Amino acid sequence: MSFIPNWYLDSIFPEGEERLFTTGRKLPDKVDSSGFLKPFFGETTVFLLSDGLKDALIESQNRLYEKAGDMLCVQRLSRDSLHMTLHDLWNEGERETRPAPAYSHEQVCRVLESIRRDYPDGVRLRAICTMNMVNTSVVMGLIPASEPDGWSLSDMYSRLDELHPLGYGLTPHITLAYYRPGVYTEDKWSRLKEAFEVTGYSFALSAEALHFQRFYDMERYETVY
Repeated sequence: MSFIPNWYLDSIFPEGEERLFTTGRKLPDKVDSSGFLKPFFGETTVFLLSDGLKDALIESQNRLYEKAGDMLCVQRLSRDSLHMTLHDLWNEGERETRPAPAYSHEQVCRVLESIRRDYPDGVRLRAICTMNMVNTSVVMGLIPASEPDGWSLSDMYSRLDELHPLGYGLTPHITLAYYRPGVYTEDKWSRLKEAFEVTGYSFALSAEALHFQRFYDMERYETVY
């Protein structure tokens, strides 16, 4: 079983003669044209991170901003907001297709309790590289540290997907920065590409680190359970 993402270090290279990099069409829902985070409401399930891991991720974030800060959201994601999403539940971008969540908070809490009970040791992951994520953000790409970790992570995701099917699989990652919406020429996006890095460190996400959270923009999260 493999969770290796389809986006690698060359993920930002645009195709075509002009080699323009255009940010994702849904990015303006989260970031305005000036590069500031917009109100964006939703609910999600996430693993909170250890202090040591957050320190390593902030080093990667600093590298990105030093090289190509003019392509990135003016508001940096704060150290304490960094997390790994297990399964997004609902956000206001789905209003047209899903006017209201099809799950209850009690159902989500029961699923999280079952995951904590069945996977008391949590899961181990390995950070492999910083990379472009669907032209919306730069993320730290992750893979399970072992095959058993991969099966565990898949089962955790599946239990939540039964409550709120997303229609796509899990690509484990931690978001480091959102782009500033726009179209960027090669002289700009190549600087960002230079900041991408290959990593190889492993870390554990404990069962107790799994939380049900509500968010108000891409930096402000509060715990429901």
